[in-house]
Amino acid sequence: MINETSYIQHLLTAAFSGEEIINLKELLDKKMLEYDLSKTKVISLLDIDKNTFNDIINGNAKQPTLINVIKIAEFLEVDHNKIINTIISNQNSENIGSIEKARNASFIAKNFDIKKLTKIGFFQESDGIDFLINRVLGFFDYNSIYEYETQLAIPL
Repeated sequence: MINETSYIQHLLTAAFSGEEIINLKELLDKKMLEYDLSKTKVISLLDIDKNTFNDIINGNAKQPTLINVIKIAEFLEVDHNKIINTIISNQNSENIGSIEKARNASFIAKNFDIKKLTKIGFFQESDGIDFLINRVLGFFDYNSIYEYETQLAIPL
C-alpha cells in the first residue's frame, strides 16, 4: 500500500514524466460519438458548469474540484489516477508548489510535535510551513527534510 507522501510523489512524477497522460478532449470526442451525444448534453448529464467542464477537458482548469474530475473520469471510463495525472500535468508551477508545500506540511506534522516544539521556543506560533522547514533544515544541517526520516525511527 502506498502512503500519502509516496502517492503524491507518484502522481507528480507520473504527471511530469509523460506517463499515464491522456488526451481528454480526444477521449470525450470518441465517447460523444459512441453514445451519440452532444457536448451540451454531456455537460447537462454530468451536471457540471459548462466553463468548468471545458477548462478540465482542455487542460486549463486551475483548481478543478475532485467531484467534477471524478464525474468526468466516470463518464470517460478513465481510471481516476490517470485523469488526476493528466490534470496535474497541466497545472502551473504555483499550483504544483502548493501541492509540494502540503506534502512538506504533512511530513513536518507527522515527524515533529509542533505544539511541544512551539512551547519550548523551537518554533513560533506564527511560523508558516516554509519557516518550519528551514528551521528543521538548519537545526539538523540537512539539504532536504526527508533526510530526517532516514535518520530517526520515532517522531521528535
